[in-house]
Order: sequence, then structure tokens, then C-alpha cells
Amino acid sequence: MRIPVAIFATLVALCAVVLVLWTVDEPPDGRGVDHPAYETMRQGGSTDRHDAVLPWGFLYGFLSIVLFVVAMALGLRRRGRLPAGSGRALWSGLALFALVFTLLVLSYRGYVEPGADRELFGSFPRPSAWMLYGIWPVPLVFAFLYMRNFDRWVISEDEVAEFEQLAAESKRERALRRRGADGTAGAADRDGTG
Repeated sequence: MRIPVAIFATLVALCAVVLVLWTVDEPPDGRGVDHPAYETMRQGGSTDRHDAVLPWGFLYGFLSIVLFVVAMALGLRRRGRLPAGSGRALWSGLALFALVFTLLVLSYRGYVEPGADRELFGSFPRPSAWMLYGIWPVPLVFAFLYMRNFDRWVISEDEVAEFEQLAAESKRERALRRRGADGTAGAADRDGTG
């Protein structure tokens, strides 16, 4: 599939998910319920409040990850193709990102179940720990791959040299035009016609 088509399809799918979520009725305790002891505090209601929206939220998050990776592929594309090795790296990064996101959502779903083990992991509830220790570092993998392969995937030394040559030629042409314009103005002033 062509990368621009994949981006368009992903955006349409994201819009479709949002439209579906607009049609889902809010559960009675979707915004929490009053706390029995503290009147200014609200607490989460039953886990049923997630049943209608959690799968759609997961799909929205997954499609957002796909959009992120496909947009990176668009930036790497050269002469209509991805550079050698970059496709495998992007697919692997997408799989890793999607896996960690899936584990985050499953962890959250299990965490809100009645009677669930709410033991902390690294001073955080497990879903928060997945977010901090899992979701946050994954883009660093992409940054590392980008940095490590910049010369092959983004711009080669030959392309940099070609760009510098074109920039130098453009600078010379501007200087010649400036001198020509200054010379013409100076001659007109000497003749008294300027």
C-alpha cells in the first residue's frame, strides 16, 4: 500500500472511531459517583462503565500509533521507496509500540475489575507503570534508529555535498546580481539620469 494512502486510510479510521464514540450512550456512573465519606470527592463507579468505550479507546490508541509510524515512513521515503532496512525497523517498532500499548490497556482493564490485585509496581499502579516504563521509552527506540541510520535513511553524504554545491552556486548568483544592480545604479547616478 502506498504511504499517503495508508495515512489517509488511518485518518478516516480515526474519524470513524470518534463518530462511533459520539453515538455511545454514557453509562450512569461514567463520570464517577459521589464518595460516601467525602462530599467533594468522586470515585469511579462500576467496571461496567468501561465496557462500551474501552474497545473503541483501544482502537483509537492503536490507530494513533499506526499513524505515528506511517508518518515516519513518509519522511523516510526517497524516490518513492523506503531505504533498505528501514521497513523492517518500522514494522518492528510498530509491533513493539502496539504490544506495550495493548499490555497497558489490558493492565488497566484488569486493574478496575472488582477484587483485582492492586499491588503497586515501582511506586505506581500497574497501568501507570506501563505508561511510564513502557509507553514513554518506546519512541526512544525510533529516535535511536533514526540517529543510527540517518546517513543511509534520511540524507547521505553525497546528497549533503550536492546540496552544499547548489547553495554555493545560488550564493554566487545572488552576489553577481547584487553587483550588477549596484553597477547599473552607480552608472545612472554618474550620468545624472538617476
